Amino acid sequence: MPIIDRWLDQSPERFHLLANTLVHRSVRNDAQRDAMRGWERTLCDLEATAKEYNPDGLPIAIEGLNLLASYLEVVDEGEDQDLGIFVRVLRRLARDNEGFEKGSRSKNDFNRWAPSALDAVSELRSLTKKRVQSP
Repeated sequence: MPIIDRWLDQSPERFHLLANTLVHRSVRNDAQRDAMRGWERTLCDLEATAKEYNPDGLPIAIEGLNLLASYLEVVDEGEDQDLGIFVRVLRRLARDNEGFEKGSRSKNDFNRWAPSALDAVSELRSLTKKRVQSP
């Protein structure tokens, strides 16, 4: 199960910590640093999943991406354009992942899904770096 989706059951507070870090553009304590590391691992995992087809299927993040987007939406007052873009990319990736997850997960489905997923991960990585320096 993807890290960010595991947080739903095991560490839901990490969503709040990660969202605060992204919104305030700074890592203020060890808990936020750990959340950022988890987010960076999530991006690496998503990228690895989208780079090579696995006929057995690997779990891909959906719910965790949507929840993070919801947390960011709550604090976005429309003045932070980058944050709005961040939310839109999270939602797009979650939607694409869900479509792939619910499909046949064939090689053809993978070939349609993977480029979009890789683009979204790259954009999220860039937006993250723009907002917060690596922990």
